[in-house]
Amino acid sequence: MDPESTADPQFIGTLRKWFESEPEISFFYRFRNAAGSKEFEFFTSLDAVVRRLKQLPDGTSVTAFRERQLPFRGVVDDFFITEALRTIPEREDYMLAELPSPSASESDWMRFRAGETHSDLLEDLDDLRGTRVALGLYPPWLEESANVMHGYVPDKDGVVRPGAY
Repeated sequence: MDPESTADPQFIGTLRKWFESEPEISFFYRFRNAAGSKEFEFFTSLDAVVRRLKQLPDGTSVTAFRERQLPFRGVVDDFFITEALRTIPEREDYMLAELPSPSASESDWMRFRAGETHSDLLEDLDDLRGTRVALGLYPPWLEESANVMHGYVPDKDGVVRPGAY
């Protein structure tokens, strides 16, 4: 089976259906031949997603999550840190994303960090005091389900050519 193109009407149609019932869809990008470079973003509209997909480099691996990812959100302070350590189990992979400010442009991307220990999490959160963040278990990007969809940004000629990620 050929890899799915993010330009395929079926891929976009699935996203459209998801937005009919979900206020937010998360996206995880892995960039082809870019030494493991990754990004993570949240979207609240299909139009914004379609614009973003057109901006991504050829060959980008795109994973879309229907279910809300990184659900623990707020400004990092002592209370947030205490609750985060209660929320994320020790030795479970987590992802922590810096959220753009409310006045940020739609194209602002989120820096993220990941780890698996409470000491990693505490260090990450200490570095981000006063910053708006989203936190949760590392998204199940390898999962195949009705709530996780994978595709690739096609090359300029319309052909999907996955590479090293």
